[in-house]
Amino acid sequence: PDGIRRLVGNPRGPLATLDAAVDPTASEGVAMALVASDAGIELDIRSERDEARAKAQPGFFAAFPSFEPTLTDSLPSDSLAYVGMADPGSTLASLIEQASADQPGLAAAVAGLVTHVKQLGKVDLETDLLPSLGGEAAFALQPAPGGGGKNVAPTAGAPYLEFLSSGIDAERAGPALAGLQAPIADALNPSSGLAPTFSQHKSGGVTGHSVRLSPTVELTYAIAGSVLLIATDPVAVKQLTDESGGLADDHLFKEATAGLPDSVSLLSYFNLDGLLTLGEQAGLAQDPAYEAFAPELRKLRALGLAVRQSPSELATDVRLIVSSEASAPSDSGDGGAVPND
Repeated sequence: PDGIRRLVGNPRGPLATLDAAVDPTASEGVAMALVASDAGIELDIRSERDEARAKAQPGFFAAFPSFEPTLTDSLPSDSLAYVGMADPGSTLASLIEQASADQPGLAAAVAGLVTHVKQLGKVDLETDLLPSLGGEAAFALQPAPGGGGKNVAPTAGAPYLEFLSSGIDAERAGPALAGLQAPIADALNPSSGLAPTFSQHKSGGVTGHSVRLSPTVELTYAIAGSVLLIATDPVAVKQLTDESGGLADDHLFKEATAGLPDSVSLLSYFNLDGLLTLGEQAGLAQDPAYEAFAPELRKLRALGLAVRQSPSELATDVRLIVSSEASAPSDSGDGGAVPND
């Protein structure tokens, strides 16, 4: 415990960045292993916790209940990043409560946003929206629409953000989201002088409701049965109804998450091939500091991360998939292909 407090619990300690993965206020001992395999590198962290202290002073991941991910089936196979969690409404509320103690400035800003939205749209985020968000959520980053498909570099257009939630209360979520459209448009576009453009479009029997906030952002939401979609591009509605294979079937996602626990508190995946390509198209390739390490960085293919916890243990598994050969440099002009291996 003394070593944990000095090395991890101290904000200036050499392992302070591992605070969330170790939970230094409750941990009695920590083991870490860095393992090289044929596929890449794995980092495993195990923290043995005192149950009484963990309950009295909950750590960061105490806000994340355990779940078995299923929404990866509904995300596109070429997703650039994914973060999955359970019970998003209560998880977000717990994180805000943690911030009240650790980051009062951030908590005050969130509280101000909630109050502002309630005044503009007469929608209470805490009582109208958060409790209706269902039992599982996925946050994802998707390549630009028309990016060329699987194993092809995304185009130079802007990627878009996507939020999926399953098991929602559609009767509560629908009216709350409809009431938020105009206030969000006013809050995010107060000085443009242009009236926001609202539209509806249907794909596969699912109706998407959109408001254009800028030339590249069209905030969209749709409800398909018990699944809620919120995205910054309406193409997400079409992808939600697409019956082709999802992220769970993608070979790179499988490689990055194979062997990770079925039941987790948090699951994350990053397609490093696609993210590096996107960064190079955005100008990263012109940076001399990046170019010096580019041949090695282009060997990084994917990253998978899983966190699970019990009253007595906090476990984190990180897997970095590394290719033996660097992928070809991206062509910022036409979005050339990225090889599989």
